[in-house]
Amino acid sequence: MKNNKFSDQYYKLIKEYKNAHENGIRKKNSFISDSNTFNGKSLRPWIKNIKNIISNSNSGSILDYGCGKAKYYFNEFELENQKYKNLYEYWNNPEIKLFDPGVEKFSDYPIKKYDGVICTDVLEHVLINDLDNIVRDIFSFANKFVFFVIATELDTKFFPNGQNVHVTVKNESWWTLFFEKIRNDFPEVFCIVLITFAGKKGLEAKRII
Repeated sequence: MKNNKFSDQYYKLIKEYKNAHENGIRKKNSFISDSNTFNGKSLRPWIKNIKNIISNSNSGSILDYGCGKAKYYFNEFELENQKYKNLYEYWNNPEIKLFDPGVEKFSDYPIKKYDGVICTDVLEHVLINDLDNIVRDIFSFANKFVFFVIATELDTKFFPNGQNVHVTVKNESWWTLFFEKIRNDFPEVFCIVLITFAGKKGLEAKRII
């Protein structure tokens, strides 16, 4: 699971994310407060899909790899006209490990496997030279399934140095080939990969694996 193969640039980038989490981040001509920066809201569109996968795979433990501030794990939300206290309740109380190296309270590295690992809107924030190691790391923590969602376009948020927070932007064919190579090394793990992109009706998603 854990390895020391992440690049020096990876750790420099983590410092940028720590700074953004603690101090906020620039978005075009506006500024996002620290409490709203990478707060975990991008998980919302996928929580029903993930619930179905948890149920169908009879999974009892979940690792959220790159959880941000994990908004929905600790706050009430409404779905299909029903209110839930948090994701723990909605997902029928599985064991959940929250991990994000950019958030101090969630920065403890996982030390065991989980039935499922979810990774939503994370990989586009990873430098391309570290992607293979990161994704293999994620697969290595999964007993049953992995669930990825990846943005394929630039973001509207920027680091202080002017760099877009989406540091790796690739298209469908690139991601498909990338994951095909890796998932063959983990045949026991069910893999779902979705990409997102701007469509005629707003943000659209497509499953590629």
